[in-house]
Amino acid sequence: MAISGLPTRKPTGRVPWPCVLLEGEEKAGKSWALAQLSTSDRIGPLYWIDLNEGAGDEYGAIPGARYELVEHDGSYAQVLAAVQAVKAEARRAADAGEKPVVLGIDTPARPSGTGSRTGRARAPRGRPATASCSSATPTPRSPSARTCGTTPAPAGASCRPSC
Repeated sequence: MAISGLPTRKPTGRVPWPCVLLEGEEKAGKSWALAQLSTSDRIGPLYWIDLNEGAGDEYGAIPGARYELVEHDGSYAQVLAAVQAVKAEARRAADAGEKPVVLGIDTPARPSGTGSRTGRARAPRGRPATASCSSATPTPRSPSARTCGTTPAPAGASCRPSC
């Protein structure tokens, strides 16, 4: 029974693409893992939102890396607009039966706003990078990589579902 003024819809029955939060201590290799993910043939385009790290440019030198850095001025409005644009592209790709679109958000060790309750709850131990599934393998920079589900995670990093 619908409630007047409440927007609703029927469920689609589609299984959503996986959503993974990769987090770990500073210098554990999270940005490297995100760049490695972009080399996988199991995913479509990867869009990387870099928030003050600068690693997105550096890791573009990884052989086979294929991702786009999303330009923004750091404001909430521009980052949110970028997330919404990538979400719309991911929906379009899913509807067209294409490989999943990946959004990676790479944050500094201490994101701005860590003085707030939300900031402390989200980033107490390091900078998270979000990604989806991957078949990447350990690299010289992260030789002791282990696997969490289907996503490689360098030693010291941990994986847990975020969606």
